[in-house]
Amino acid sequence: MIGIKEAFALPEGVCYLNAAAIGPIPDVVQQAGIAGISSKRQPWIRDRAAARQMTDELRGLAAGLIGARSSDVAVITAVSYGIATVCAGHRPPPGSRFLVLAGEHTSLSLGLARHAEVHGCTLEIVEPTHGDDWTAALTAALLRPGAAPVSFAGLTPLHWTSGAVVDLSRIIPIIHAQGGVVLVDATQAAGIMPIDVTKLQPDWLVFPTYKWLLGPFHLAFLYVAPQHQEIQPLEQHVGTRQGPNPALVQDSSQLAFASGATRLDSGEPDTFAAIPMGLAALTFMTGWSAEAASAHVSSLTKIIAEGLKSLSLCTVEDRFRSPHILAVRGQSPFPESMVARLAARNVHISVRHGLIRISPHVYNLDADAAQCLTALSYELSR
Repeated sequence: MIGIKEAFALPEGVCYLNAAAIGPIPDVVQQAGIAGISSKRQPWIRDRAAARQMTDELRGLAAGLIGARSSDVAVITAVSYGIATVCAGHRPPPGSRFLVLAGEHTSLSLGLARHAEVHGCTLEIVEPTHGDDWTAALTAALLRPGAAPVSFAGLTPLHWTSGAVVDLSRIIPIIHAQGGVVLVDATQAAGIMPIDVTKLQPDWLVFPTYKWLLGPFHLAFLYVAPQHQEIQPLEQHVGTRQGPNPALVQDSSQLAFASGATRLDSGEPDTFAAIPMGLAALTFMTGWSAEAASAHVSSLTKIIAEGLKSLSLCTVEDRFRSPHILAVRGQSPFPESMVARLAARNVHISVRHGLIRISPHVYNLDADAAQCLTALSYELSR
């Protein structure tokens, strides 16, 4: 199914290369959402047990994407919710350091900044001294002589604007050796890059469905390593407890928390639309492996990167470039108006921090890469 546009509402001539901003939902996901919403018209005939089973099935699929157990994954509403859950349960030693990448997305950077402020810690912004070697920059920051130990790091498998990779398999052990913990924001990686938490060993990992997983808004997942699963959930609701009929028990002492990470589920997960849409999306995405999806999009970004050489444009070095996000640098930062100019030629991309960000997905074809290059050549020659 990779490379087939017919599963999406993508008209002929529309070149959508902006999955890193928001992924279009396939037709089957739209149909699941319509059916779910329609069921609320007659709620008396809805099978609530089946709805709960759907959530558990979705949890299992999300866990499978990252090599986790279902019981280690919470179903939540947003990445920011997961970050807030982690910060609420983490108690760092005052005076210790937090690390975050320069130019990181606000969901992560603001969450860590507030967490550091509350606990009297220092938030250190890490940036490469040259090029896009974020792994070397993080290593240098972690091992800097005389620096306070790192107690908390909010990291990503790749930088969200440039697509430059971060070798978490090298970085996480260094942080753990200092007694620190690691929260991985896999928003730009889950489903499109292979992830295995049993190998990476993060303390937490969070990702949504609305980008690379081709699902809805208001649905995300939080992986919690077993040693952190006893933290208090952000919300107190029936879904976080267990018992014969917890909704009718008033004394909280009589209600044990649900086991594993499920105790951290956000309230009202059964939105009638998000869960069935998420299940349809993850089922759709598991029609192939992350390795296969990664190989497909990598072939497209390579075509575009090669074509850009004739336009005197630079991209991230091959050795640091992720397969699915291609950042384009000009002699000066690209203006936001470039988005509208390319959209007028039916090529849809983003501009982030002055970089053109091109992000193809499984629905794109070689023809999209060619159309993108033609549009860029035209706009840059004006």
